[in-house]
Amino acid sequence: MMEMRLSFKKGNLYAEDNGNTFLIASGSPKSFGRLKNIEIEGKSFPILNSFMGLDSEKLSEVYRLKIDAVIGLNILNEFDVIFDLKNPENGKIEFSKEIFETEGIKIPITVERGVFPALEVSVSGESFKMFFDTAAAISYLEGVDLKEMGGEKEKDYTDYYHGIGTFTTETYRLKVNFGKLEKSLRFGRLPKTLGEHLKFVLKKDGIIGNEFFLGSEVLYSSERKFLIYKK
Repeated sequence: MMEMRLSFKKGNLYAEDNGNTFLIASGSPKSFGRLKNIEIEGKSFPILNSFMGLDSEKLSEVYRLKIDAVIGLNILNEFDVIFDLKNPENGKIEFSKEIFETEGIKIPITVERGVFPALEVSVSGESFKMFFDTAAAISYLEGVDLKEMGGEKEKDYTDYYHGIGTFTTETYRLKVNFGKLEKSLRFGRLPKTLGEHLKFVLKKDGIIGNEFFLGSEVLYSSERKFLIYKK
């Protein structure tokens, strides 16, 4: 088992190890950055310098924080991973080749196209298929009126998506059911092209962001295809 410090800063999850800062991104199929390799649990993972035109220098500029590399799904899916953010400013992330045994609420996930984690949720009695992205500061839900879904208005949010740049969305807080677990999450709407690609090409209704982790401990196991949520 290997442990790194984990913190929630400026809307993202960052792990720190040996002076390096890693953005944890389950929405990225590849790991990349200025490092040649990332060492976890005795295994050395070669990483790309950039992915789809995005590199650590650009990410550092966008998020105004030094980012040495992105830990994407090609690494996350090799391990059982525990995100411990009971204290969001001073948490930890644990990687293990062995199975983590932990108690809590089990939430089934699918691993779409062999890579992307997805799950089903219920909002106001309606079911939705969602991607799960640890690098999304807020959640997104497409094809519905968030206010009519019972959403409580919050401040507008400015987000960033590579290839589109920054965009601003109205946000609403909604109660979301993950089976036996109910969470209150902040939702926005993606720009039209992104939202249509998500809904009609990828066949998903939205994205669950990293607010899901705050104040809790969550096990992510791609091999066993579930999350376990522990308050």
